[in-house]
Amino acid sequence: MKRNPWTSSPNRLSLLMLVLLYGGLLGWMMEKREPMVFLFFLVSIFLLVLDWRMKLQRGVFGVLLCMLSLLSLWIPHITFSLIIYVLHSFSQGTYLLGLLPSVFFIYDQQREGIILWGIVAGMAVLLSFWRKDQELQWRKEYQLRKRLYEQEEMETLLLHEQKHLENMSRLKERQRIAEVLHDELGHELTAAHLSLKAARTVAKEEEGLLVNTLDKSLHRLEAGLTKLKEAVRQIEPTKESFLDTVETLKKECTYPVTFTHEGDLRRLEPYQEQLVFGMIKEGFTNIEKHANPSEVEIHVAILETVLRVRLYNDGVKEEKSMTGGNGLRYLRKRLEAVGGTVSSQKEKGAFTLLMVLPLRGGNEDD
Repeated sequence: MKRNPWTSSPNRLSLLMLVLLYGGLLGWMMEKREPMVFLFFLVSIFLLVLDWRMKLQRGVFGVLLCMLSLLSLWIPHITFSLIIYVLHSFSQGTYLLGLLPSVFFIYDQQREGIILWGIVAGMAVLLSFWRKDQELQWRKEYQLRKRLYEQEEMETLLLHEQKHLENMSRLKERQRIAEVLHDELGHELTAAHLSLKAARTVAKEEEGLLVNTLDKSLHRLEAGLTKLKEAVRQIEPTKESFLDTVETLKKECTYPVTFTHEGDLRRLEPYQEQLVFGMIKEGFTNIEKHANPSEVEIHVAILETVLRVRLYNDGVKEEKSMTGGNGLRYLRKRLEAVGGTVSSQKEKGAFTLLMVLPLRGGNEDD
């Protein structure tokens, strides 16, 4: 949250002191009735307003202050106005800038003027210490808020990552259970079903209880096999066509997208497909934010031991853009968890995102 510096007590008190000093100077000028004194008064107001609005560099402000101080040697009556710059410089913590008008002011004043300088300079120094202490507290508060925001952001991203990992684990577990049911229990029940059929054929010669018992067993086995197949279909992850999903993702992009592939897409496991789709989605998000391409190219290559996905666009808007944010960083972590990598390359206004993922039984070196 941005703070208004003029709502803080040091700045308000400093402004109040400036107003009081200017009021006193105005009364003193009314008594002197000299045009040059009034002109210097207006110049001093203009210089302080200029420094407040434009934040003049200390060197520039020092040169102007030096010129005004030297001018007081030729016009003695304006020396009293230098007390304004003593207050302004000391209260801002720029003590060196305040020394020059202080020397000229003390040199030209009597005892009462020196006492006034001491009071103004002392209060201004106290104000500068107060302001520095307040700024220190603001910086500490800002760092605390920043750390709190970063922790909240990290917590959100970790929760998102946890949900993603849970979803991937769930898909793999469902796939494993479906394979176990099909490969082990399904084969056993099928073998038992065939054995009972054979026994029923042998027992046909004897009409009676044995045939009825076998018929009941066959009926129960057939019902069990039907339920088993249905259970396998329900447990196994929904197998939407890879190409259909890619087409759906292409429709989400507002730029022309060209998709090509090589290799057998059926070799991809469900969690690998999810990683590919996540990479494409993240690439599209970055393109929408940082690019204006004439065409986007996606190429999926399923080789013998690795999967390579390349996403290319030719319209990066800025040189510093498309470097990858939280989305790519967490996609990289997901890929590293399964032995994969993701990298990016920029050159001549184009950006390429490359993902490499080992397939079952392979590694990236092949």
